[in-house]
Amino acid sequence: MREKGVLSLLKISSVRNPSANIIKQAMLSLGGDAALSKWALTRPEGETDIIIIGTLAQIRKLPSKLRGQNFFGIPRIAGLISDRINEKRSEPTEFRFAGKKITFKKGPAVMGVINVTPDSFYDGGRYFTGDSAVGQALRLAEEGADILEIGGESTRPGSRAIPGSEELKRVIPVIKKVSRRTRVPVSVDTRKYEVASAAIKAGASIINDISAMTYDKRVIRLAARTGAGCIIMHMKGSPETMQMKPSYSDTVGEIAAFLHMRADALIGGGVKKSCISVDPGIGFGKTVKDNYVILNHMDEIAALGYPVTLGLSRKSFIGGVTGEEAGSRLPGSLAAEAVGIFLGANIIRAHDVKETKQAAQIAWLIRDYRGIGEK
Repeated sequence: MREKGVLSLLKISSVRNPSANIIKQAMLSLGGDAALSKWALTRPEGETDIIIIGTLAQIRKLPSKLRGQNFFGIPRIAGLISDRINEKRSEPTEFRFAGKKITFKKGPAVMGVINVTPDSFYDGGRYFTGDSAVGQALRLAEEGADILEIGGESTRPGSRAIPGSEELKRVIPVIKKVSRRTRVPVSVDTRKYEVASAAIKAGASIINDISAMTYDKRVIRLAARTGAGCIIMHMKGSPETMQMKPSYSDTVGEIAAFLHMRADALIGGGVKKSCISVDPGIGFGKTVKDNYVILNHMDEIAALGYPVTLGLSRKSFIGGVTGEEAGSRLPGSLAAEAVGIFLGANIIRAHDVKETKQAAQIAWLIRDYRGIGEK
């Protein structure tokens, strides 16, 4: 009886207003409904997003109800609805990179962050020398990090891009030494092709690009050629401009649409779907409230079908409500990370690996307690 008893919502973007009105009337005749823009009735030349509301049984009948109406693009929409309700969506169980993989069957992965920078918002300058950065990476590996991420360019709000030559000088020696001394996979946090290319040659196997590989599209070909894992993030603007009054009409919808589009671009460029993870970009072109809205709707980002990476550790959206400085935001970080995991996050970027591992384990088991044996 599930298909008759469970209310379902199906969103379709950019539907011509006449088509949207036809779909609404068809759903009403089936006992369901549809939400449209208030302008859909009075502006026939425009477009609207449409949310179809009904039981699965009702929505399954909609494509046949629409057949025979060969105008306003209705046949295409009917086919799209049919495809959406029949496709099988499964939660990602692994993230692949360079012939290796991390699985999420027993819980999320924790990515230990090492910033080889003088100006990152939390640990800037602390690991700026090569030896201190290598030492911190090995400590995080001992604490249980599943991935070690090394970055040489600060992307805090207001920061400016540095030359590729400087970024190379900072990260490549560290990646070489870390990859030789631990078997934990290494990710490079960069948006520059020359840095990503050199990092992979030095031993990195994952590219985390805050621009979702729009800053330099050659990175897509590099990832496709090498099999590197790709973490693509949503950001509004650039680090220098992103916090200058960011605004959205539909925060989560716009972010999800962007990530879906960029993932398609990577796949079109030869990257395997199993090598892609998406990141909604907490703190990158978002107000304090936007960040909490995103976390509250994490399941919508997870519904894209890719492993979700979340970077929440000690960020300003925590201080924005608690008043705490970065050094005192660990409890808030753990709370936000636990909620993100419960709603579908798979990879957590963190400065504090040991504490995050424990919080992640418990949050995951609350989400899926079947992994707990009887005692």
